Amino acid sequence: MNLREALRIPIETSVSFSGKQVVGDGRLLDLSTGGCKVASDKTVQKGTFLGLRVQLPDSGSPLEIEQAEVRWALGQKFGVEFLRMRAEEQGRLNQLIKEFLMRPNP
Repeated sequence: MNLREALRIPIETSVSFSGKQVVGDGRLLDLSTGGCKVASDKTVQKGTFLGLRVQLPDSGSPLEIEQAEVRWALGQKFGVEFLRMRAEEQGRLNQLIKEFLMRPNP
């Protein structure tokens, strides 16, 4: 059984990413405190280190992840694990997930 360390919430928003060998934009498809799934026209290889800027709903400034590592890549989608972000950015991410989980189910 494959267990995730953190619950991923379904959220679709824009994301930009950059690394030593790739720069691109895409759509964030899900998000957790420890990572996310991205769809992009850019091909990204497993093991690539990236910086991410995620445009959060209802927020003027993007969430900035200083360093993330691509853990899997399949076609036009890839998953990253967040390795480093500032404490205030981690707090914003935690708050977003907390608010999502507190919403009543439709």
